[in-house]
Amino acid sequence: MPTVINTDHEVGGRANRPLYIRNGGEVALFKRNKSSDFSEPLNGASPLDPQFQRLSVREVLVFTSWGEGNLIVHFEKDGKNWVKANINSNWYELEVSSREAGRAMMNDLRADWKSGYKTGLFPETVTFYSYGTKSFGFADVNFDESPTQFTTDFIFTLGREFDEKFQSGWFPKTNTDLNLFFNFLVLAPIRVGFFGPYKYVLKAATNAFPQHLSEMTPEYASYFAAALGFGYGHLEGFLSHANLTPQFAGDWNIDELRHLPELGGFKYPTVKTVQYLLRKGWRFLDFLEAEAPPLVTTRFKTHILRGADTSHQLSVLEEERFLEYQQLTTRVIYGESQLAIRDRESRKVHLGKRYERHNLAVSKKFIASLTPEQIQVYKNWMTGLEGKNSAVTHYALELSRHIPGAVFNWTPAVVRTLITSESELARAEVQKAIIDNPSLLRNIPAPLVTEFLNTIEVNQLDPILEEIKVNAVWSYSSHIQHWVGSHLQGKLNERDLKIAKFFLLNATSSISNNLYTDSLPKMHTLFIQVAAQTKLQPFSEWAHFPHEYMWNEGQIYGFYGVSAHPKYPRGILDVLDIRNKEMLALFAQPISMFLKWYSGPDVAIRFLSTFYNSTKPGANELVWTILGNQSLAPEIQELFLEHLNSLDPSGAGYLRGISASIAQDDKKAIVRYLTSLSDESKDSFWRRNKGEMEELFMGWKGFPAFFWGHIDEIPFKIVEKIGKYNGLESKVLKLITPASIGRLSTAQIDYFSSVAKVNATLFSNSSMLRAMLIAPSAAINQIAADYVKNENKYAAHWLLMLESNLPVTQSAALRYLEGQIESKDFASKLLMALDSNNVGARKLAISVLNKIKSPSVLTTIVDGLVENRNTDTWKVVSKHLELISEVDKYKEFTSQVFLSRRKARTVKEEIKVDIEELIEDISEAVEKDTLIRMAHSSVAADRHWALKQIALAGIDIEGVLVETAWKGDLHV
Repeated sequence: MPTVINTDHEVGGRANRPLYIRNGGEVALFKRNKSSDFSEPLNGASPLDPQFQRLSVREVLVFTSWGEGNLIVHFEKDGKNWVKANINSNWYELEVSSREAGRAMMNDLRADWKSGYKTGLFPETVTFYSYGTKSFGFADVNFDESPTQFTTDFIFTLGREFDEKFQSGWFPKTNTDLNLFFNFLVLAPIRVGFFGPYKYVLKAATNAFPQHLSEMTPEYASYFAAALGFGYGHLEGFLSHANLTPQFAGDWNIDELRHLPELGGFKYPTVKTVQYLLRKGWRFLDFLEAEAPPLVTTRFKTHILRGADTSHQLSVLEEERFLEYQQLTTRVIYGESQLAIRDRESRKVHLGKRYERHNLAVSKKFIASLTPEQIQVYKNWMTGLEGKNSAVTHYALELSRHIPGAVFNWTPAVVRTLITSESELARAEVQKAIIDNPSLLRNIPAPLVTEFLNTIEVNQLDPILEEIKVNAVWSYSSHIQHWVGSHLQGKLNERDLKIAKFFLLNATSSISNNLYTDSLPKMHTLFIQVAAQTKLQPFSEWAHFPHEYMWNEGQIYGFYGVSAHPKYPRGILDVLDIRNKEMLALFAQPISMFLKWYSGPDVAIRFLSTFYNSTKPGANELVWTILGNQSLAPEIQELFLEHLNSLDPSGAGYLRGISASIAQDDKKAIVRYLTSLSDESKDSFWRRNKGEMEELFMGWKGFPAFFWGHIDEIPFKIVEKIGKYNGLESKVLKLITPASIGRLSTAQIDYFSSVAKVNATLFSNSSMLRAMLIAPSAAINQIAADYVKNENKYAAHWLLMLESNLPVTQSAALRYLEGQIESKDFASKLLMALDSNNVGARKLAISVLNKIKSPSVLTTIVDGLVENRNTDTWKVVSKHLELISEVDKYKEFTSQVFLSRRKARTVKEEIKVDIEELIEDISEAVEKDTLIRMAHSSVAADRHWALKQIALAGIDIEGVLVETAWKGDLHV
């Protein structure tokens, strides 16, 4: 006979069966007044007493609604078929002629419950609302194939079909039969509607197994025994709820069926009923150990353990509360150790001490007795271990240590189970597993995670803490809370200190700070503990510590320690010296936020005064840090400073505030102070503290840069006061570079201009002088131009000035150039200006040229402009062609002009006229090549003129015949 599933996997193992939803159980659909052994007949005969007649439920309909739904059920009893309906808590019943008639009626009711009117099941006055229907017993079951999905309807129907088959003497003999059988015992919940067939099928299969054992191959028999083992293990898993309500999944809920009068109103089977079945399983195990091959017995045992483990009801019960009911599980695990002994009635077991159970050692003799096939069975079982049942999990761990090649399946449930073990070996294995895979911590209860963190070595913490950091919000909030709550106020050791720092820096949002409970505010208390022990060093770790913003005034006083508070035995100022720039900035943040969002002027003055008047080191400095960085609203800050002034009219408050801002290098805050002090009401402050203010500012190394960089923001009135401080001007001038002159603001120009006038040494830097000459400021230009004039520095700067396009600078250069007309080198200077690429400079130079009367100077200039390519100078030359001293220069000029494109058209035409009027021989004015190129010009006027000059001059051009034609008095 073929095996059910290949030898690589257990029957019902993860790789071979669907996802199971396993939950609680229900009452049996029949009762017996005595127990029978596993070899009782299979025909299902019942005593003659009517109360013991079998009840077979065929189909069930539950019309879902809020709460329990209305119920219609078809069942068979005493050879008769009935359809009953519980509608609005009233029962209606109708006897039907046969099973087929009952099924047909249920199908009609399933399609439309109102069909019950026509059949007479209930009167037409009955009505109800339902938003859906749950159907049980309607699935098609084919014993020749296994379904791809085991639905609730299919499992219900399968139980009914198994019930009938086993009554007729049927026995599973094919792989498909066995697969269906196995999955029914795995999936059917131990609860009303499913348990009646479950109980009977388990009993019948157990009873029949010995009769068929000789017919089965050892492999097939072992898989059949595995199915039975899972069935009994399923029952033991159900008993793990002890006196608590069993757990179940909603999809398998058919609780309305319990109201059927024949079922007695029970949702779940009684403990006695389950214990009766477990006694049958006990006797069956006796039989297997005596008569069956070892592989068959081993698979039965491992699947008892698998069923007890996977069906385990998770709860807070001590393990003794469920193990005492689990007779088969404890027998398999503790059978040889006397740690689980059945009581007289064989209903419970007496357990040995927990420490001994957790430290149970598997004997070498037992391991040596196992065949390779048995060892593989144990390996497969351990691979699929879920780890819900503590005894099963400890046993699996112990076996994995002795079976070569065994892989222990570390899951969150396994870790959760073993982390509280009284076995040091188990706890060490748990710790190793978590270190290898920190995500195993996620589903472990908070107290157990705390216990784990309390025992781990410091050098093993990093991966654990990183796991908590990444998943703090979603998976570890309660764990962090619990750990913190268990470590408040005491001294923290090295490991605890590392954990505490980590939680504070990475998970403050997960640490409660609630004042309105009996406990201490956890985050603040822990932070003060850590601060007391570490002094917050190195501070770089705490520089951006995410303070929780506080809105309660008393809480802030308590946290800092400036006022007594019942929840703060000591404050941060009691354990830490914060009087340095970095810490003051850190601890000023919560106060600033409170004053910004939660307080009005009166509260702010009272609040700041509390810190100002405190004798605790650092309290007063916090006030000045807050005032120094201007984190308050301006009006509130001014009110508090005025409050201090009223206590001390000397202005010491303002001086201290500015001093604090300087210490923090908060330039914006200093600007705000100076703005506030520009009001007329503060004139007395300046008179009283003139020397103190100058000493304060001039003692600040960064004052010149601050003054120069913020001069536009400082009121002009204050600029006049502090801008005259002794030595400030020279320090500011050192900050000004030639490159920055062109970017000065209005206020900077005013100050620079006033300083430059009286600092002649400034101009010793030629780059600075040139920058001032071309600066976009007339005031600065005038200062520089005056210096050039007074010091006669034109020789190096006049052309730059002329090209500046700046009115002041350009006018000064023009006046200089005009004054040089009589000088010997005037012509060369003017030519420099006329050669300039700057249009404005050339325009001014031409204006000067127009004033020249000397022919010699003009001749020199015209000769010098022959090679100039600027069209405005061409006009100058064209007006003075007669002054060109040489024929070659003349030709050079005309070639340059005539061959230019798209410019100087007017100049070209004027020169043509001048040539025709002044020159008899064209060859003295224009190069032959120039005329030829003009003859090919795209401009008609140039082309015609060139051809005309070629014809009139009789210029020979190779390959070209020139003829003269007359038209009137003109030759063309």
